[in-house]
Amino acid sequence: MISTEEKFVFQKIVTGIILLFSVCLLVIAWPRSRAALDFLPAKYALEKINKNEVLEEEDIATALEQTEQSAGIFADPRYSEGMSQLLLLDAQNNESLEATDKESLALAKESAEQALSLAPANALLWYRLAVLNGLLNASPDEIKKALLMSMMTGPNEMGIMLPRLHMSLVLFALFEDDDKEQVINQIITVWTLSPAEFLPIVKNNIALMDAIKSLLTPRHTTELSEMEKALEEHL
Repeated sequence: MISTEEKFVFQKIVTGIILLFSVCLLVIAWPRSRAALDFLPAKYALEKINKNEVLEEEDIATALEQTEQSAGIFADPRYSEGMSQLLLLDAQNNESLEATDKESLALAKESAEQALSLAPANALLWYRLAVLNGLLNASPDEIKKALLMSMMTGPNEMGIMLPRLHMSLVLFALFEDDDKEQVINQIITVWTLSPAEFLPIVKNNIALMDAIKSLLTPRHTTELSEMEKALEEHL
C-alpha cells in the first residue's frame, strides 16, 4: 500500500514536471509569438498593397522595419516573403534604378530566395523572383528557372497567370524544347480560364502572337483558331 505521504510526494513531483514542461513550451513558443505580434502592422500594410491601395513611403519603410524585425526573431517564410515584396515595391517607387535601388532589389531577391528555401511551393514568390532576376540583369537561366518553377507550383494561380504568361512569351527564345510544354500548358490554361483578359496581352503585338503560333502548331490548332477568330472580333 502507498502511504498518504508518498502519494503527496508523488503528486508534487508530477505537478512539478507538468509546470516545468509548460514553462519549456512557453519559452519555445515565445519567439514565434513575439515575431507574429511584431509582424501584425506590417501584415495589414501588405494586405493593402495586395488590394492595390497606395502606401506612403514612410508606411512602406515602417512595414519593412517591422517585417525585418520579425524575421530576425523567428524564421518564417511569411516574413521573408513580406520583405521581398516591400523591398521590390520600394525600389519600383523610384523612377530610375540608382545604386540604392539596385541594393534594395538585391535584398528583395535574397529575401525571396530565403522564403522559397522554407516554402518552395509558392508560385507567386517564384514569379516575383523571376521579375527581380530580370530587373537585376541576372542570367537567362535564372529568369527561366524561376518562371518554370512558378508555372509548375501554381499553374492555375489567377493573380499571376496573365503577367507570368506575358513574361514567358517575351522571353520565349530562352526556353528549350523540353521547357516549352509548360509554356504551352500555360497558354491553354489562361485562354480557357480568362479569354477576355488574354486578348489584350496579344492584341497588336505581332511578336507575342508569333510565339503563340509557334508553340501551338500543330498540336493545338483548334485553340489557336479560336484565339485568332476572337482577336479579329476584338479589333
